[in-house]
Amino acid sequence: AASMRALVRAEGGDDRLKHRILSTVFYEPSTRTSCSFQTAMLRLGGTFVHVDGGKGGNTSAAGKGESLDDTIACLQCYTDATVLRHPLKGSVPSVAAKSSKPVLSAGDGVGEHPTQALLDLFTIWDELGLGSDPPPSDEPIVIVLLGDLKHGRTVHSLAKLLSTSCTGRPVILRYCSPPSL
Repeated sequence: AASMRALVRAEGGDDRLKHRILSTVFYEPSTRTSCSFQTAMLRLGGTFVHVDGGKGGNTSAAGKGESLDDTIACLQCYTDATVLRHPLKGSVPSVAAKSSKPVLSAGDGVGEHPTQALLDLFTIWDELGLGSDPPPSDEPIVIVLLGDLKHGRTVHSLAKLLSTSCTGRPVILRYCSPPSL
């Protein structure tokens, strides 16, 4: 992530994904996640096709009864990889298991949002200087996960990722949520 940030700052991108096409398929509203994948693809010389499968979406045949599996299978005839956000927990891994091409999760219901967790981990790593030599400290990192812990897919993914202690230091997770959640 740090090298990509440096590339964008210095040159705006490159063409390593020239002639590659990404499909972004969103059955739930998204601004930041959909735009981040689309922008990344463009900055690396590729292009994308977007399918709005949500309520009121007019680029998906889901409204006519096409299944999620059929939509992804169809798109994989045209594209090299798919980014999928879907409201049903477990839908992304289910589709990915049947796919012949990569499927990246942009979130699935209250399940997971692993790409956001990777970005959050990079931010923690970068802000705390964990990549520096020598590391700034060997003290445990205390992270508070705050908010809707039951339904928050980003929290679920980040907690799993941080529990692997991939920071090079011990991690202590604290959870804080209103009693109603």
